[in-house]
Amino acid sequence: MKKLFLLPFMLVAAMACTQKNSNLELIPYPASVEPGNGKFVVAGADFAVDTLLGEPSVNAVEAFMTQLSSSTGKTSEFAYDADVTFVYEPEFGSEEYSLDVTREGGVVKASALN
Repeated sequence: MKKLFLLPFMLVAAMACTQKNSNLELIPYPASVEPGNGKFVVAGADFAVDTLLGEPSVNAVEAFMTQLSSSTGKTSEFAYDADVTFVYEPEFGSEEYSLDVTREGGVVKASALN
């Protein structure tokens, strides 16, 4: 009975700790985060996708750009010299990715559509 009583408090404590350290709205939340300073405004950003990621990844990024353009009112397009680039990283596992964001743009690395 004591174990069942303590379980809700342990869950609340764990959630409080998680929320304190996770002010980024990322799903799934990364295993590690190194916050920096500044921000990158994605509205109107141009995107590029490494063709080694495959057609499903290109289609997913295109769908995201369409939704982004629709919700912000600023057009996002594919571009060679893009603000946000999706790069194939063969050494990553099936659900592993990295996201590096600076004031100038972002780079997403993955081995496949995650």
